[in-house]
Amino acid sequence: MKKKLTALLLCFLCQAAFAQAPDIRAAPDCGSWLKPENATKELINMSWLSGYLSGLNVGFSLDLRRKPFNYFEGVTPGQIYLWMDNYCRANPLSGVIAGSVVLFIEKSNK
Repeated sequence: MKKKLTALLLCFLCQAAFAQAPDIRAAPDCGSWLKPENATKELINMSWLSGYLSGLNVGFSLDLRRKPFNYFEGVTPGQIYLWMDNYCRANPLSGVIAGSVVLFIEKSNK
């Protein structure tokens, strides 16, 4: 009887796991990308973009033969920041996440 009560209690304590969308924090929009509040915010935006693209690259860096692949090989951070500047000028109501995805797709199709 004691084992049954313990098992029943454990069943009540268990909670179902729910899948959630990733929580992307501090993702800048194009307005704050083009006109950051100060130099610190500009550095934070650039660091965020570099980290986000690095994560995308690692997440999709294996080809079908399971060999690592770097989509941004030969591309400098300055080139990436300039690309994002141009994207945000052309799409001022967009965000840096959307621009990052467009850039990543461009690089992965080459």
